[in-house]
Amino acid sequence: MDTLLLVDRDKSFQERATSCWAAHFSVICSDSINAALEALTTRKIGVVLIELSFLIGDVNLIARIKKEFDPHIPVIVLCEQGNLDQAITAMRSGAYDFTLKGLNPELLFEKIAGALRFRESEIHVQLLHANAAEKHDRFVFASDAMKKIHFEITRLAEQNFDVLLCGETGVGKDLLAFELHRRSGRAAKPFITLPMRSLSETLIESELFGHERGAFSGADSMKIGKLEAANQGTLYIPEISTLTESLQLKLLHFLQYKTITRVGQDPRKPEVPLDVRLVFATNKRMEDEVEKGHIRDDFYYRISGVKIMIPSLRERVDDIKPLFSYFLSKYTPPTTAVSFSVSDELLDALRRYRWPGNVRELENCVKQILAKSSNNMLNVSDLPFPLESAPAGTTCRVCLGTQFANFTRYSQAETQFKRAYLSVLMEHVGNNIPLAAKTAGMTPQGLRKALKALSLDKH
Repeated sequence: MDTLLLVDRDKSFQERATSCWAAHFSVICSDSINAALEALTTRKIGVVLIELSFLIGDVNLIARIKKEFDPHIPVIVLCEQGNLDQAITAMRSGAYDFTLKGLNPELLFEKIAGALRFRESEIHVQLLHANAAEKHDRFVFASDAMKKIHFEITRLAEQNFDVLLCGETGVGKDLLAFELHRRSGRAAKPFITLPMRSLSETLIESELFGHERGAFSGADSMKIGKLEAANQGTLYIPEISTLTESLQLKLLHFLQYKTITRVGQDPRKPEVPLDVRLVFATNKRMEDEVEKGHIRDDFYYRISGVKIMIPSLRERVDDIKPLFSYFLSKYTPPTTAVSFSVSDELLDALRRYRWPGNVRELENCVKQILAKSSNNMLNVSDLPFPLESAPAGTTCRVCLGTQFANFTRYSQAETQFKRAYLSVLMEHVGNNIPLAAKTAGMTPQGLRKALKALSLDKH
């Protein structure tokens, strides 16, 4: 329920207003500027109704309210019939609207509701401007692995669980976070990304939770944070392994209670309740980060309840062709009359390459090919990297690791091959048992048994 601050000396009007609006708002009445400022300091106020006489004595009061407490707070001026000129002056100083005190309380209620809708839309417009440069690619896939991800995201979208996305750098975690939002009932509300890479450690807390005026040097006005801005929508937090312990604790508090406290907030002021879905992402193996002490175990257990593992591009080579075609279409200038074709040799080379940078590397590869090529038919010669740098599909580190000076008994060779295979596999997946089992076509239990039999169960 939104809180309405009524600043008026007329006790009878205060009583009528409180009685009329009590079912819709929590109404706080003040009969002085000092009492009003105290309420703004200690309570989360959604809209202010103020009698005109207070503004005549202090023409800068509205600007002060917006600067010191909330730049988006709407102020409605209450006036008598003969004071319309002064009310218009108040509008010029930043008031949202003015109305006659004798107006039917139900009609005044509609004005208040409109002011609150305006506040919400103003916040969203500000965020749209801030994120205007942020555009999202289409979710392009053909592999069975990504079909499973597609169905999983669709299933999770309509649930309100917070989600952890895991995968190597460049696999598409940012895109999948947006897909979760786009397919959900929150799609019409904000999707906000916390720009971890561009923020210093000291600024992340303020950016995430917001701050009050005077919270630190340079904080000359109140600012809402990303969590508050994403209310009823989704907040995406990438690279969570870089979060400090204090931030993990504050996020734990939000995950538990769905309330926040702005940096520098007066302790008498209640916490801000929010309805935000959090989507986290990491390119690290979180169990290792917990063991190293980088991530609190209680924080990890809280965010890993719903976890999606996104496979690398080399594990889903069927996606390479449609992704290549998509990026080719995306970066071909719309004014060009050229229609590019892709040779089978080039597609084969793309499939055999290991793509350490995953989809992001493929995207950059397409850009470089377009910059280099002068032919309609794209060939291997247009690749930005030498063909020999693309490991052949038949090359296998396991085979290279099990060459013998002399032939050995088959049983010994088989054991050595299994040992080499499982050692390389576990290294490749970062000792992730479920992923290793899936890659090897085994059950996790079967894999653990094999590792133990070969004395590799230290992993």
